[in-house]
Amino acid sequence: MKTALSNAALIIALSVNVSAYSQEANNEDVEVVEVYGAKPYSAWKKEWLASREKITNYLNDSIDNTDFKINCRRVSVPNSNVKKRICTSGYDSRIRKRVFEDAFYLGAGGFFVAQTASEIGSTEIARKKEEHLAIIEKIYVEDENFRDLFNNHLQLKEGYQNAHVAKFGSFSQFNQEPENEQESEQ
Repeated sequence: MKTALSNAALIIALSVNVSAYSQEANNEDVEVVEVYGAKPYSAWKKEWLASREKITNYLNDSIDNTDFKINCRRVSVPNSNVKKRICTSGYDSRIRKRVFEDAFYLGAGGFFVAQTASEIGSTEIARKKEEHLAIIEKIYVEDENFRDLFNNHLQLKEGYQNAHVAKFGSFSQFNQEPENEQESEQ
């Protein structure tokens, strides 16, 4: 019994001494390890989404007319638990709401006909969209900061799409290769 206690005390004393020595050695000799490889898919996606948010915020800060500001929200996909991000401008929401109300209250078809009419839109939306794109193009031409942000966003988007294809292969929505070999031979 005495030998077991003395052996345990000796082991504890040695382990404390060894750990103190190893801490001193760790402070003196530090090894730097560099890892080379591809950026993971999740990092590409995170950077691309952040870039998209920066562009939206920059455009909203640059545009004075509230009708052309971009509003993003998450909506449920019909018959699903999945939500998707929808970005619309003020004019788009306003016009589609008016078309829906006109079709619902004045038309003869009910909710689904009004919803379809709202999704189709009107020529006013197309005209406003052209004005909106002209404003964005003007900002792109005149503002160097926005140009840099936008070009960086395009590079991140391309990197994200390539990482998506690398991760999911033929199941990727960005895959450009034909699905079977017969299509590639023709």
